[in-house]
Amino acid sequence: MRGEDLASLGSSAPLTSAGAVDTLIDSAVQAVAADHGVSVAKPSAGGAGGAVVDSAALDAFAQSVTGSEGVLATTARTLLDALGLAEKATVPADADDEASRTRAAMAALDAELGAGWVKSVTPAFAPERAVLIDDRWATAREDVARLGSGETDLDASRRLLAPERFVGLGQAVADHATWWAKQAEASDLADGAERTAVLTEIAQAAPKTPQAGDATVRWSEDVAVVTGVAPGSIAAAVVGELLAGGATVVATSSRLTHERLEFATTLYREHAAAGAKLWMVPANLSSYRDVDALAEWIGNDQVVTSGGSTKVVKEALVPTLLFPFAAPRVSGTLADAGPTAESQTRLLLWSVERTIAALSAIGTDTHVDHRLHVVLPGSPNRGTFGGDGAYGEVKSALDAIVNRWSSERAWAQRVTLAHPRIGWVKGTGLMGGNDPLVAAVEAAGVRTWTTEEIASELTGLCTTEVRTQAAQAPVNADLTGGLGDDIDLVALRENAAAQAAAPAEETEAPAVIKALPTPGCPDSAHRPPVGRGERRPR
Repeated sequence: MRGEDLASLGSSAPLTSAGAVDTLIDSAVQAVAADHGVSVAKPSAGGAGGAVVDSAALDAFAQSVTGSEGVLATTARTLLDALGLAEKATVPADADDEASRTRAAMAALDAELGAGWVKSVTPAFAPERAVLIDDRWATAREDVARLGSGETDLDASRRLLAPERFVGLGQAVADHATWWAKQAEASDLADGAERTAVLTEIAQAAPKTPQAGDATVRWSEDVAVVTGVAPGSIAAAVVGELLAGGATVVATSSRLTHERLEFATTLYREHAAAGAKLWMVPANLSSYRDVDALAEWIGNDQVVTSGGSTKVVKEALVPTLLFPFAAPRVSGTLADAGPTAESQTRLLLWSVERTIAALSAIGTDTHVDHRLHVVLPGSPNRGTFGGDGAYGEVKSALDAIVNRWSSERAWAQRVTLAHPRIGWVKGTGLMGGNDPLVAAVEAAGVRTWTTEEIASELTGLCTTEVRTQAAQAPVNADLTGGLGDDIDLVALRENAAAQAAAPAEETEAPAVIKALPTPGCPDSAHRPPVGRGERRPR
């Protein structure tokens, strides 16, 4: 360019390099700055006026994206694993890379114990999640109010609210029952007289002091640990029996959900006698860490410190009874031996052995003559059913525990054993799937049990007489009901399946017409007023 404002910037020869272009631009900037009286200088290499990129940080960022352990490579490996196309590379145990050794160890665990093993043994126990239910004095008053107001069914009340269950609950409950008896008597309830009679009996029983030998104090000196408590389980029925005898019960559940707590609250309310306590704690007994943590929690005071003061929220307990009923769903044949069967055995056998050892050690320094009485739930099913995984082998192994009691005095001197062989119990998580066979089994001469019936038999193995006998040798009990090797369960199952598959006889359906709708009627049932200081029943 010739002339004009750029004529003073230098030669008019064509620019032949990038450096020449940069020089021309710098000259133009300086010229403009001079015209405006401004000083402009290029930043120095070490100056703070410009951003400097750390080459090491840039390399690290690139490695995190495109490196062998970067986002792209990790995502690719994940996709290949999901598609089953990943190459299974074995990393030597002495590899220098710690991450490589960890991956090799995890791969070995997955191969030997199953992909879900780590999750299956993850601890669930947490002391702060333990819940104490000991409010029978309060639920008794609510039961009385519901009975007096006509809210609860009279027949159900007679079954659940037997006057002897109120013995020892105190004068406040007695006064409450007396007041509601008057309300029921003055009401227009059709069964008001019967309700009044029940409430009067409750009012007479509540202030009394339980006497030795009463059913409500049968287990009042016992601290029982019951594992595997869930709705419909034998363990839950055992807890109900123990609470009815005034025991302190520590019940474990694999999941302590709102629904499980609501179930435990109802269980306590419908069974507990005065003084009974129920601790509900979450515990994964497939985890040895949880077994140890549970024993530690049971045997020590639990305190909370706040504002410089310390409060004992749970006193140390010395367990006297153990009912190990925690059990997984079992399935599989001998051909399926592997991680699943090993996981079942871990919970059904090895966890039980560890629990016995841990709980029996509690109190050895303070209770010299203390012994833990264990009710080992045996079974006549030693592979008889078939298809139930490691169950048969585990039940056979319980016989070995009984035998070891005589030869391993290190732990046996603190333990007594009762070993019932439990037969067919209807409606449980273990046997519920076989309930369609109940009629056929009973027709073959086998007695089947309900959970309440078998719980009564099991707690009967905890009397003073049985414990005294068990101190000399383990006590065996036959609760099979005739379920033994002479019953061909496979044939019964096949016959039941064939009958279920047989087409039913066709019958002509009777002619029917839809009934007219029933007109709505206003509810005129009398509700007695709620007294001052009382809570209206829900």
